[in-house]
Amino acid sequence: MAIPTKFINEQHPIDYILMKLQDENPEWAIPDMQRKFVWKDSQIINLLSSIYVGFPVGAILYWEKATASSKAIGQTGKIKASEQLDLIIDGQQRLTSLKVIFEGTAVLRKKSRPSSVRIQFNPLVPLEADTVRFEPLGKKGAIKHGWIDVLEVLTQVNAQGKRERRTDLLSLMDDYRTKNSDLTKDELAIAQKNISRLNDLYSYRIPAVKLLSTTTHAEAAEIFVRINSSGTKLDMADFIMTTLALNSESIKTHIHEFSESLPDSAIFEPEPIDLLAALIAFTFGLSAGSTAYELLKGKDPATGKYDEDLRKANLAKLESNIPHVCSEQNWGQFLETVANAGICSKKYLNSESALISSYAIYLHLISKKDVREELKNNAISLWILFCTLTRRYSAHTDNQTRSDLHEFRNLKTAKEIIQKIYAVIDEKLPGESSYSSYYKESEYIVTICAAQRNTTTLFSHGNNLREAMRTSVKKSRLEEHHIFPKGYMEKMGYSPEEIDEKVDIMENLAPIASAENKKISDNSPVDYVINGTTGKNGATNHPIMDAFSKTEWKHMCDAYALPDNWWELSYDEFIKQRAALIPAMIKSRFDSLRTLK
Repeated sequence: MAIPTKFINEQHPIDYILMKLQDENPEWAIPDMQRKFVWKDSQIINLLSSIYVGFPVGAILYWEKATASSKAIGQTGKIKASEQLDLIIDGQQRLTSLKVIFEGTAVLRKKSRPSSVRIQFNPLVPLEADTVRFEPLGKKGAIKHGWIDVLEVLTQVNAQGKRERRTDLLSLMDDYRTKNSDLTKDELAIAQKNISRLNDLYSYRIPAVKLLSTTTHAEAAEIFVRINSSGTKLDMADFIMTTLALNSESIKTHIHEFSESLPDSAIFEPEPIDLLAALIAFTFGLSAGSTAYELLKGKDPATGKYDEDLRKANLAKLESNIPHVCSEQNWGQFLETVANAGICSKKYLNSESALISSYAIYLHLISKKDVREELKNNAISLWILFCTLTRRYSAHTDNQTRSDLHEFRNLKTAKEIIQKIYAVIDEKLPGESSYSSYYKESEYIVTICAAQRNTTTLFSHGNNLREAMRTSVKKSRLEEHHIFPKGYMEKMGYSPEEIDEKVDIMENLAPIASAENKKISDNSPVDYVINGTTGKNGATNHPIMDAFSKTEWKHMCDAYALPDNWWELSYDEFIKQRAALIPAMIKSRFDSLRTLK
């Protein structure tokens, strides 16, 4: 006898999937609370490349005939909640990418304007060759010689001016031969074969798991968790967001509207799903994982049984904390503490989980009134700097979130919370030597600590480091400067292998404005600091030290843990001395934030 199941394993060709995702009257949609499209162009290209060579791209998980406020994939307009559609739980990024690749759909990433992603294809590369065959088109839409526009291979413009699946390859190949008349007969044969293969990608089959419409929320959650634990990485927070969209319109609406209302930030722009994680962390002291989902279903931790009154009570708790979590004042002030830790743009944020957990701790801390705001803010900056150095949330994030929030959320006063922060740090970092064991694994920690000090970029008078970390202005944009430049090390006789091993290590790097970095070029430290250099255009660059007083120079070298007379040292001696100074410099920044006496 066949065992009844709650799901069906399927495989669908891409042309069938695109039909399900059609802009008018789609049959597949996503909850309007799910995160926006976040894939980079490179990820879209990687998906196309995998499909082209026949690699697996992962299964889609969707729920048959679910009723929820939703939106069509690749669009922003909402679909009425009364419309029963198949709801995508996992796979939005891949499905949106398919519309980008096969239909030329313009995508909206966060708060930016819709943008198209056009890809070019090199049909001269044999299938078995391990080389790049897909690249983004240049800004001006120029296609490399011998390459071809992917969208032109996959689609053609019909009489109504709309794109549809290309059925005529003859005219396309004629045009390709005309544009690439220098190719040999053999090369054209390879190109024709590969262009035909690309055009046939509509038949590529993608696996899907369909949860039947008879599946309950509890059963769907269990299926989700079991798929997750078997090695297919799915995001439980996405699933919780989906079920909230089905069950709590008020929570969903508040989170969504707050996310859309926030001003742009160089550090972090939370999407609804990030705010949900913060709300769960603040309310229950949990990450947005399976345990939180069980609470929202009404599971009693003591008995293991589900209770409808408990489910409603837990949702009410969640809703009651929305004014605290979704507060522009609270969020804005929290981001100021992040910047005060030296993390002034997302590039320097090594864990979004650490940020969300820290926000929950911050909300608990500011609810206490026994300590000045400055002391509270410094304590959170210290905690964020500590999480960054030790990579506290790089693994087992659910357990770490639960453990940290358990430590802090039940303390009665701000003083107790701050003292607990100090105690956790002291246990992990008991002395200066303990900083040595962590800093090498924490990318940009020297830059972050210098920014915490609120100094200038290296070798600059007026270019504030925090502002440079945020800026997109080319001449002020921050670069990681090689104190011993690669070209100089080549001149000194280091082998390519030695240079690869030595040049990019943390002790040889410091943040510098792009314009200043160009002046230094491949010159030796003693030349660009003391002697002066000559630029590629023949212009004279004055010695960098001449622009500073002795006090200013000493202050700058201290900020970046540069040894005395470092420009006179050999590479090996410089690295040795700086490696001894960096831990003390980092500890000094930690100590500067310990302002509660």
